[in-house]
Amino acid sequence: MIRVGVLYGGISPEYWVSLQSAQSILYHLDKNLFEVIPIHINPKGHWLINDTSVLSNSYYTNSNHTILTSFCSIPTHFPCEIIFSLLHGHLGENGSIQGTFETLGIPYVGSGVLGSAIGMNKAIAKILLSKEALVAIVPSITLYDHEINRGIEYIQTSLFASLCYPVFIKPVSAGSSVGIHKVTQSKELMPALYDALKYDHSVLVEQVLEVREIEVAVLENSIYGGEPLVSVPGEIIVHDSFYSYRAKYSDSEGASLTIPADLNQAQVNFLQTASKHIFIVLQLEGMARIDFFLDKQTQKIYFNEVNTIPGFTQNSMYPKLWESSGKSYTQLLTDLIQLGLARHKRKVSLNNQSYHYKMDLSEDVS
Repeated sequence: MIRVGVLYGGISPEYWVSLQSAQSILYHLDKNLFEVIPIHINPKGHWLINDTSVLSNSYYTNSNHTILTSFCSIPTHFPCEIIFSLLHGHLGENGSIQGTFETLGIPYVGSGVLGSAIGMNKAIAKILLSKEALVAIVPSITLYDHEINRGIEYIQTSLFASLCYPVFIKPVSAGSSVGIHKVTQSKELMPALYDALKYDHSVLVEQVLEVREIEVAVLENSIYGGEPLVSVPGEIIVHDSFYSYRAKYSDSEGASLTIPADLNQAQVNFLQTASKHIFIVLQLEGMARIDFFLDKQTQKIYFNEVNTIPGFTQNSMYPKLWESSGKSYTQLLTDLIQLGLARHKRKVSLNNQSYHYKMDLSEDVS
């Protein structure tokens, strides 16, 4: 059996979302194939093996746990053969933890350092995709903390000329709608900007459009170099002013999912083609959920954002999209683990070739 370390918690604002994802994955992993090693990073940054005290007992029970290390130091040993990280948001989804795994030579599920960093940074992802011209990008500007601190007049006259109210205020590198505000008038702008700065040093100001929210799940092909696999598109029907953190996780009436989305075949084809393209251009691996906007008036499709560690809760769109596309939750997890192991094997082979090549050069020089 393969020992899979399921890593959850962390020190980001998305700590509780991570716990929900972990509960669901611990329940759905194929116990005939995998031995599960729960690893909890608590809000203080301590790594705890087998600490499931923060999870629902209906999913997994094991109250005996030991401290593995402090988050402030790099762990030197993991009691598993691959890590399935569910650290949503800060330090978990931006390439930081992936870099730790790379340094220690530990296989892991999902995108690598580069893809994770790009995917987490909404501004950089939009810049890269705007150069490809395949899918439209919602008009937006990026404001940095030193610019915001110059005050509202500077922002509105010098930087805000290309947009008009209402706008969305979003931390550039955050997920789960943390720190997002819909601003409809100037008096709301500065409080929203300063709240977003609690989560990042830069803020995305994005034009609000009348749109439908469409999402597509992408999975790396098990055949190396093969075209990424895509799910049927799904739609988020928002019953609030926008798809906020509350609507996602705490208000059962805040939003609902429609899978598959009510779209014509041309729209489905475009969304699936665009999703594959985005997955490749942004250097993503393993999995991703690609989020789009469909303008209600013009029917124009816009790229919104990408999630490299999408939610895996019972109600999350990513596993539900694959279930509607014919792949069970359990099989999806198995595929993701196998993809992570295969990628690690390729990297080890490449490193070995590089090492022997350098040794040959050294012998030639001598």
